[in-house]
Amino acid sequence: MRLPLFFISLLTFALFGCSKNNNSTKIEELEKRIEKLELIQISIEKFENIQQAVPILEAIPITIQNVERIDEMLLELSNDLKNHNHKPS
Repeated sequence: MRLPLFFISLLTFALFGCSKNNNSTKIEELEKRIEKLELIQISIEKFENIQQAVPILEAIPITIQNVERIDEMLLELSNDLKNHNHKPS
């Protein structure tokens, strides 16, 4: 009677040990997947930042052109004021 009880205990212990090992293997695999997902998330965030920056970079030449145009208009207005003030009355 003790021998079958011993084998049942041994079998239970072996199955429990294997399932525990299987669980630890699954946990390790999940940790690796989490690390990969975190790296992917970082890559996605970098890509999103680039997407947000592109319209700004595309708008810079337009902004510079507007500033140059405004500067030219201010110079013209300044010259017109100078000419207007220097005209004899």
